[in-house]
Amino acid sequence: MNWGIDDSGAHTIQQVATGLYRTQALYVATKLGVADLLSQGTQSAEALALQLKVHPDRLNRVLRYLCSLGVFEQVEAGLYANNAASLHLKANEQGSMGDLALLFGEEFYQAWGSLLEAVRTGRDAFGIEFGCSLFEYLEDNQPRARAFDRAMAGGSTFFEAVPEAYDFSPFQSVVDVGGGNGAALIPLLAQYPRLKGVLFDAASVLEAAARDLDRQGLAERCQLVPGDFFKSVPAGGAVYLLSRVLHDWTDEQCLRILRNCREAIVPGGKLKVLERLVPGPLALGADLNMLAVTQGRERTREEMDALMRNSGFALEQVHELPLEVKLLAAGPA
Repeated sequence: MNWGIDDSGAHTIQQVATGLYRTQALYVATKLGVADLLSQGTQSAEALALQLKVHPDRLNRVLRYLCSLGVFEQVEAGLYANNAASLHLKANEQGSMGDLALLFGEEFYQAWGSLLEAVRTGRDAFGIEFGCSLFEYLEDNQPRARAFDRAMAGGSTFFEAVPEAYDFSPFQSVVDVGGGNGAALIPLLAQYPRLKGVLFDAASVLEAAARDLDRQGLAERCQLVPGDFFKSVPAGGAVYLLSRVLHDWTDEQCLRILRNCREAIVPGGKLKVLERLVPGPLALGADLNMLAVTQGRERTREEMDALMRNSGFALEQVHELPLEVKLLAAGPA
């Protein structure tokens, strides 16, 4: 029956207010490893619950809700299968987003509980909750640091598009600054056989990168260099790559990183920056997450242009990548 009532505004508030439903349902299914069990074939909620040692009715309710969101497929009542989305939750799969779901369901979820205090005080919500910055927390918790690197790589399928978005063939070397486990650098080295890489990050991060490069047969073409990009970066690179690095930091910190790159780059070299730009919808959400878990932010094109100009670079081109990510190409001014 149509009661003649416009409930669209109330519906919007309901959808926004209940975002925690999605985050935690996805977290529960990922933490339990449901996608891995369903890789063996369609199973009932009861069969899954028996293997996972959980309550069957409650698991069924979580899974049917996720199906309504497009994660997993409900073949019939109480019977589930993987779909294109849930396959991204399988553990130990190349490009798995499982660690991303776990990160948002655990540390980030806890941090967001202090978002109001962060807005009131200017502090980061993560620091309020955990008593230290995100990166200090990861430095002291290496298992979580490795999971964080996997989460960042798993949520970054756009890396595969970078070699096609820009022609790297004129260059002989690329320095991936703050490159984590090499998720951005590996596709470049694979696509351009003449290219040699330098992966620059904290020593504790590079161990996982070494294994990944070796598995890809690229270890001989990539030098692993530990260091602190606030102090300096390896000199002599033709391309300096900053992939989702600048959004973690304040403008002042970004300028230090960029000026170090400007000092190190060879004449005719290029700077490549991968970032989302506000006001895209994914960028706006990511901007709030930066507010919650770091002192950084997502920026507009004009703000990125200003950072580059103030560090000795000139923005030349902006290339579109998947998931709203932009490849910003700049040269020394």
